[in-house]
Amino acid sequence: MEPDIVTIWTYHDYVKAEMAKIQLEAAEIPCFISGDNAIATNWYYSIFSEIELCVKFCDAQKAIEILKNPEPLEDVESDEHGPIELCPYCGGEDVELQKISRTVFFLSVLILRMPLPFPSKKHRCLNCYRTWRLKSE
Repeated sequence: MEPDIVTIWTYHDYVKAEMAKIQLEAAEIPCFISGDNAIATNWYYSIFSEIELCVKFCDAQKAIEILKNPEPLEDVESDEHGPIELCPYCGGEDVELQKISRTVFFLSVLILRMPLPFPSKKHRCLNCYRTWRLKSE
């Protein structure tokens, strides 16, 4: 028996999940976001959990095609912070800037029972999960 609802995509960032939901709704595909309440309540849960974008089973293939081949935007060369950073390993555009060291953050929570945000400027690809520093930084 086929499931009625399937997860077609997962995100770590609520804004990106909401943008994908809007894109599917514009194509008249009913969908919803699951798992966003835990991340909205406690932002540090985003490291452990994912936001799921769910659709009906019969719409899954069409929704995946829409998300894989989005319509180009007018200004995709840069965002408000400068040019879009591409992953040097997989070429993905889903890159985030880590402003704090996650390792130090979690070790301080485990040892001191209190988070210590240690500054870091690493980029992390959300497709292949690799991290790197830019040479200009």
